[in-house]
Formats: sequence, C-alpha cells, structure tokens
Amino acid sequence: MESLHKLGAALEFIKAANLVGVRTEVLSREEGCKFIGATFRKFPPHKTTGHLSLRGEIITIPLEKYEYTYSEELNATPAYVFFDQSGLDKNVVIRIGNAQKIGIVLKEAFGMEYFVSDENISYLIAVNWYAIEITGKAKELLASLSESK
Repeated sequence: MESLHKLGAALEFIKAANLVGVRTEVLSREEGCKFIGATFRKFPPHKTTGHLSLRGEIITIPLEKYEYTYSEELNATPAYVFFDQSGLDKNVVIRIGNAQKIGIVLKEAFGMEYFVSDENISYLIAVNWYAIEITGKAKELLASLSESK
C-alpha cells in the first residue's frame, strides 16, 4: 500500500472519504500504473496534467452545477479515481466501492482535478476546474445533464 504521507490530492480524497464513512483502497503504484495505462490506451486523454481533459467523442457538463451530484447518475459499482499525472499522485489510483458516492466525498475535500473510470474501463471522466468531460459508456448515464444534447 502507498505511503499516504507522500500523496497530494489523493490523500485529501482519502481523508474526505474517511470523514464521511466511505471506504477506499489505494492500489499499489504498479497496479495503478497498469490501470492508468490501460485506461489511457482505451480513452486517450487530451491532457493528463494541469487542466485535465479528454478528446474525441465526449459530452461536457458544467462543473459548477454538477460537481457534487453528477456521480449520483453513475452505476452503484466500484470506481477508480486518479489524479494529475505529473506530481505526487502520479500512478496513484484510489478504488471507491460505490461510484455514486464520489460527490459526497468531494463535498468534504478541497477542489481538485481528477479522472474516474470503472473496473472494466468502460468509461473515462475528467473533472477539471471548469467542466466534467465524459466518454465511453458513462455518456449514456450522464447525457441528461449535458447542455450540448
């Protein structure tokens, strides 16, 4: 397991999850590296550092309106959350038991940019300071929130 004191946004996410009673697990760096690599091969992002963003056929929903509620539309299955790939959190992946609880966790955390996918890598979500970008199967789940229907 990752040494928690060496993490940035990931540590904040874990602390917030603990505060609201949401169970998380940190994958080993090796497992995280493999998961992120597989995810980025399937859904090549536009940016993995700074202003995280996706490319290709995506839908976008406004962050301000849906930052803490978009995850309620996801399936109640495990999700994998990972962060900017240039700093302390490079290759760190946090497994959360229920994707629908991501918003509950983030209400208790400072603002952060992050990616979300599921165990089968059937989607990729990028949350940045301005928008929530979605590709893959999550587009179907979140389409009703999109302003560009």
